[in-house]
Amino acid sequence: MTWKYFSLAEMSCSHCGECRMSEEFMEKIEWARANCDFPWIVRSGYRCLLYDKEIGGEGNHPMGEAIDVAFSNSHQLFIIIRESIQQGIRRIGISFKNKFVHLDIVKGRPDEIIWGY
Repeated sequence: MTWKYFSLAEMSCSHCGECRMSEEFMEKIEWARANCDFPWIVRSGYRCLLYDKEIGGEGNHPMGEAIDVAFSNSHQLFIIIRESIQQGIRRIGISFKNKFVHLDIVKGRPDEIIWGY
């Protein structure tokens, strides 16, 4: 797997090193990232089921259809969300405390939703 804006290392599980990112999802975030004039700092890409459970995840990352991206300010957050929505990513979680935005396209969960952590 190779992408223009993301490395295999940053998208891989920090617990086991595996990377099973969905091609559909990666295409969407690559396009979203291409329209930003700043790099995306990945906090979490793929997570294996064991690691996701250990940290209290809800199973989005093990499907390879989720990413957590750091933001420095509200302008960056706005741009990340705007570009992601334009690519069809409509499940968005925001942590202002920890300064990251969660983006996913996991099917079978509520769509067109924004939540806070």
